[in-house]
This record gives sequence, structure tokens and C-alpha cells, in this order.
Amino acid sequence: MSQKILLITGDFGEDYEVMVPFQVLHAVGYTVHTVCPNKKAGDYVTCVVEEGGEIEKFQTYTEKIGHRFFLNYDFDQVKPEEYYALVLAGGRAPEYLKYDPSVLKLVKHFTDSKKSILVICHGYQILCALKGCIEGIVLGGPTPTSYEISNAGGIYQQIKMEDALLYNNFISTPAYTGFLKCFPPFIEQLKNGIKFDNKVHIFN
Repeated sequence: MSQKILLITGDFGEDYEVMVPFQVLHAVGYTVHTVCPNKKAGDYVTCVVEEGGEIEKFQTYTEKIGHRFFLNYDFDQVKPEEYYALVLAGGRAPEYLKYDPSVLKLVKHFTDSKKSILVICHGYQILCALKGCIEGIVLGGPTPTSYEISNAGGIYQQIKMEDALLYNNFISTPAYTGFLKCFPPFIEQLKNGIKFDNKVHIFN
């Protein structure tokens, strides 16, 4: 049986940040269970495609309706101890997922157990809602998340949008533009284990 990875998302998760991790990790041999609170296998979430605000002369990014993404596992059936790693996709979904106690309980298992966690864009908001879980952890996120990360006790480090940052068991990237850089260290951890050296490794 292949190693299992949990991907948590919800309605208005960012299209690429949901679909691409699922496809890439599945393609290299992992079982990826995609789940959303109050939904079961066969249900779907509606994704969005984000665009920089400068395209339409707005001061913030805009969103367009994207694909329907069909979930392949029941949220209520998840046993976190069976999973090797966690993926937190970005988009708007984390804005409401961070208020769900059942989501926070799942994520806490991965942070407490120090399993590999891939955090994409606004997926950080879920981590920031868990008191103490990113205390002293260095994360490389999009600029809008810098205050949330710092206020939650994490250490925000600005990196380029196409880069990724590895700090112990946390692998972070500001957006889907960093996928080429974040997947290799994530898969390396799954294959060979985590090196807890308390050092910042930037992949660019």
C-alpha cells in the first residue's frame, strides 16, 4: 500500500493549488485523500482562479470561478495517524476552514507529530488559527500573510513567488508559482525522512 497524504480544502480553494498537488503526488505513487468538512467522497468543492489585482487595476487580487473538484474521501472517516503528510491548499477556503474545530483537530495531529506539512499560499491561515503550532517556525508565504504568521508566533520570511522554503517539517511556498520548487523537498521528506536541523533552506 502506498503512503497516504491528506489534502484539506473547501469551497473557493485556489484551482491550481488543489488540483496540481493532487495530480503530482498521485502521479509519483502516493495515495492522496482530498477532503472537506461536511462533505463525502463524490461530493465536490468549487474552486476559484486567482489573478493579480494589477490585471484589472484593483488594489487586491481578483477571483474567477474555476473547476469543480470532486473529493475522493469522507472527511468524517479520516484517521490522521494513518497519514504520512499534510497538504494545506490556499485560496479563499482557509478563511472559513480555520474556524472549524474538526479541521483544527486534524491539523494539530500533524503539527504535534511533526509530520511533513506542505503549506501553499493562504493555507497558512489554518496554521495561524492553532495556538502555538508555528511558534518559532520559519515560513515563506505571500506578503499578505506576514502579520498573521508573526502574530501567531511564527517567523515570516519573504521569498520570491516562484520559490519555496523548507524549515524542519514545514515546506512553504507563496503560491502555485512555487510548485516546481516545493514538490522536490516535500517528496524527498516522504522518501527519506525529515531532517530537523532548525535551518532555513530556500529553493530558487
